[in-house]
Amino acid sequence: MRKQLCNFVAKSNNMASNSILNSSSSEQRWVDQMSRILKKDVVIDINEVGPSVFEVPKSMSALKPEAYTPQLIGLGPYHHFRPELYQMQRSKLAAAKGVLKLDQILNFEDLMIHGLKEFEPTIRMCYNKYLDLDPNTLAWILAIDGDKLKNDAIISDIMMVENQIPVFLLKRILMTSCTVYGDDTAGPSSPLEGKKG
Repeated sequence: MRKQLCNFVAKSNNMASNSILNSSSSEQRWVDQMSRILKKDVVIDINEVGPSVFEVPKSMSALKPEAYTPQLIGLGPYHHFRPELYQMQRSKLAAAKGVLKLDQILNFEDLMIHGLKEFEPTIRMCYNKYLDLDPNTLAWILAIDGDKLKNDAIISDIMMVENQIPVFLLKRILMTSCTVYGDDTAGPSSPLEGKKG
């Protein structure tokens, strides 16, 4: 009986370590996300929006990690906080500041971040892996990473499956930038005008 109990405890511990949640704050964040989605009048057409940024299975990436893991820059939530890629954060911020005027930088949070947070459930559906991030952190990651990056040396990292930002979100960031910041390149006939996905 003792051996069976020990096996059960070992299996339970193993299952817990395979959880998408890794702390009590993660659990609370998950509860908050589910509650927000239920309380909001969120309608997401699953046929239109589904996972478009996938995590490569470990069985594939273990054989040749450099083919699937970015080496210079982490874009989006999967690789953003990896220590070896985080050194590019200053470059990403410099690129964002390089395309914004001073008043736009000062209003960035009100204009861009709050706008992206409206699309949180749709954004989360684009990733096939649970994102253990609060809405504000997720919006900041995508706003900074989705801005214009002008370095050709990072093209191979940008093309990696796990290191992408959903196209609808890039279009939304561009449209918001054009509308709010007075650049009329998107124009009023933008296909995303009035759509949330």
